[in-house]
Amino acid sequence: MANQDSFVSFGDEEEFVKGLVSTQIGETPFYTNNSNPRNINLNKSQSQNVVFWVNATGTGSYEFFAYANVTENMGISNLTEKVNITIVPLSNIFVSLFYPNNSQNFYSDYISQFNFSFSISDGTIDSCELWGNWSGGWHKNQTIVNPPSDVEINFSGVNLSYYQYYIWNVKCNDTEGRSAWNDTNYVFSTFIPPEKPVLINITQTDKDGSGNVTLFWNYSNYSFGYRIYYNASMRGNFSLLNETGDLNLTDTSFYGKRRFYKISAWNPGGENFSDDYFGRHVYYLRHNQNTRNWIGFPTNFSYLKTANDTLYDMTNVTTVTMWNATPQLRVTCNFYSCPDSFECTSTSCNFDIKNGTGYEVNLNGSAPSEVNWSGVGIVYDKANVSLIKNLTDFGKNWISVYCNTSLNSAIGLLNNISKADAVTRWDSSAQTSRGLIHSPFPWADYLGTNFSMIMEEGYEVSVNQTMFWKQN
Repeated sequence: MANQDSFVSFGDEEEFVKGLVSTQIGETPFYTNNSNPRNINLNKSQSQNVVFWVNATGTGSYEFFAYANVTENMGISNLTEKVNITIVPLSNIFVSLFYPNNSQNFYSDYISQFNFSFSISDGTIDSCELWGNWSGGWHKNQTIVNPPSDVEINFSGVNLSYYQYYIWNVKCNDTEGRSAWNDTNYVFSTFIPPEKPVLINITQTDKDGSGNVTLFWNYSNYSFGYRIYYNASMRGNFSLLNETGDLNLTDTSFYGKRRFYKISAWNPGGENFSDDYFGRHVYYLRHNQNTRNWIGFPTNFSYLKTANDTLYDMTNVTTVTMWNATPQLRVTCNFYSCPDSFECTSTSCNFDIKNGTGYEVNLNGSAPSEVNWSGVGIVYDKANVSLIKNLTDFGKNWISVYCNTSLNSAIGLLNNISKADAVTRWDSSAQTSRGLIHSPFPWADYLGTNFSMIMEEGYEVSVNQTMFWKQN
């Protein structure tokens, strides 16, 4: 047995014990929050578990046990088995972790080192241990014996696996049996960025600008999920619409004239965005005695490959027209005449729909005066548009603009096309044209209307020399 002064009983004093554990709060070296001794009423064959909570306030080694007897016959008694407990001073060791940082990701399956430091106010550190959950669960991986205090120290590197989360910490032990960890385990990961998603298709439930839009894209290797962003313009910041683990998402919140979408694949190693954008555009078609509307397709509505496709898809439209700049003639497609390929004439044909070209559509005069029609697709890249000046005639051309155009006015468009001498917009509400030309007079730079540009509209450009124009 150890020193008899170190023996304590929870029950009555007896020959080899110090006595009862004190119930005085703050008593040294320990005290109990419970009544001691405690009276318990039991009938024959009954039993009861008894718990004493002991608070340590000092240091030293002690044997704890409980002593019980029968009140009516003090000679009937028994002792529990004895439990040896050593109370040591509180740890004064402080451990700090430096590298890998908490939540840090590595594009590698090898971590070159684990850096930490410690300080101790009283005593000597015997060893520090690197603990982690790689190579078979949470366990000790490396040990440094007699490390220096108050300086940054490192454990050697470890080989890991890709696409995993890992936990690490450092435990430092002093020569008195005390030890301490950093306050929290640090987490790091080994993910390389996912591949960028490729856009596949976009659909709409209604083609009048209302209803839902559903986006589809392909699987991206190494992705945890996908984030869908949207904006009313290709310029400026996109907002997060939603996040999903699926390869499609339905937007039920569409409103306004247009919306663009971009998709990203992400994991803890980073986020990779699609090269392309989805777009939905709403066209406000009007008639007022005259029925003309000039439109353009800045987004590839892939289901509208020809004039005939467009004619049958657009609500209340009776005619789709393009301008053939070489002979300077209108070419139409309507419900009465829209011949294919070799049957085409110089003024009637089921022509192809092309990026960078403007078109005229005529609204049924008996339809409502305002008709909304919408289309969806993947946004076109900039087009290189051929602008033609007929040697014996005019240089009229119908064009459309790029989704991310920097042009917003007639002056901007006129100056952007080096050989242009006039630009024109058709005002479908008033059913009249608005044009702008370079002024021949010294007191004005331009004559006409500096109209605002809308990407869903088509425009007429007159050039004085054949040229190629890259959409801007």
